[in-house]
Amino acid sequence: MNNSGYNNLAISIAIKKLEAKQLIEVGSEQDINGNLASYFRITKAGEKWVINNEDNLSLELGKIEEYINDDIPF
Repeated sequence: MNNSGYNNLAISIAIKKLEAKQLIEVGSEQDINGNLASYFRITKAGEKWVINNEDNLSLELGKIEEYINDDIPF
């Protein structure tokens, strides 16, 4: 997520807020080798929020990349 321009603190805050609103589930489970792996799962309430707010979300990566890659006009 750091590649998206947000630092670890911002990411942690966002995860806590989404969890508090019950839009995601945070947990951990063992993989086939017995290693503990963390996960984030969207809840039914989270799915509903995404669908209801689809028009407010930026879904096209190309537009963001064009903005970032534009030459500085000076």
